[in-house]
Amino acid sequence: MAQLKKFSTIGWRGISLDVPEDWSVASIGGEEHPEYIRIDDPYGTSYVEIKWWNKPKPTLILEDALDNFLARIQKEATKKKIRLNLKKRKAPPYIERNDRETIVFSWRSDRKGIGRVWYCKTCGKIVMAQVAGITIPPGASHILSTIEDHSSTGKTIWALYNFYMELPEDYKLTDQKLMSGFLQLSFLGPRKQKLKVERYSIAERFLAGYNFYDWARSEFLKRARGFSISISEENFRGHRALIGKGKRRLFGTIPLIGEAMTLFSWHCEQEDKIFLLEARSKKGIINIEEVRQGIRCHSP
Repeated sequence: MAQLKKFSTIGWRGISLDVPEDWSVASIGGEEHPEYIRIDDPYGTSYVEIKWWNKPKPTLILEDALDNFLARIQKEATKKKIRLNLKKRKAPPYIERNDRETIVFSWRSDRKGIGRVWYCKTCGKIVMAQVAGITIPPGASHILSTIEDHSSTGKTIWALYNFYMELPEDYKLTDQKLMSGFLQLSFLGPRKQKLKVERYSIAERFLAGYNFYDWARSEFLKRARGFSISISEENFRGHRALIGKGKRRLFGTIPLIGEAMTLFSWHCEQEDKIFLLEARSKKGIINIEEVRQGIRCHSP
């Protein structure tokens, strides 16, 4: 198999890593402990999985986390009546980092796996990661070496299904909808500001014969029921865009001094995608500029 060279970034709940660009997220966990993400290759032969504890119990140590994980593999091998070879040791100097305490491990049965479990001295997470499958692909060690458990920039990477966004760390995920052709991430931000970030793939299908402006205007008005809203056109990164701003109505057309809304949407024709941001705040309009600048489409 040729060496895999093209990688893309996956990011979820504070964990980020680089994987071959044709790999995709197969499973994600919520706020359970540990949290979890699995990313599969397109052939179903290899995968990377990561488990992490944001606030591990004081009694949880690296050896316990690893032994519990290896016990699961041992149980599976015993059930299949397959011999299992396990190895674990302290990380060698070329792998260890000053901000981590790391153990490396490998195993072999009817499948294979190599991985690491570490304690991050900076953020306090315990992270366990492995690349495993029928075969261990070229680049497996590189994948493991790219895993980051906290941000050094104050922004969290949210990246999956060809979507990439960097959002300030003080936005906390509250809900997600990950469907074919549609992605929605909901956050609670500073001062209880509510934010929804949406990406529509295959925009032509969602537009259904309408031009982008008519579609976006209709979508804005639907979401702004109960608000007094003004809508205007913009140019964003060379794309057609619409922005709407408004405040909650008390009755008729009289605006309240209170909950505010900002809507922003643009159509990336080069990738046939629509992006839509919806922000609400009871303490003034959110600064949506930093949010939209943190989203990648075809152009930087």
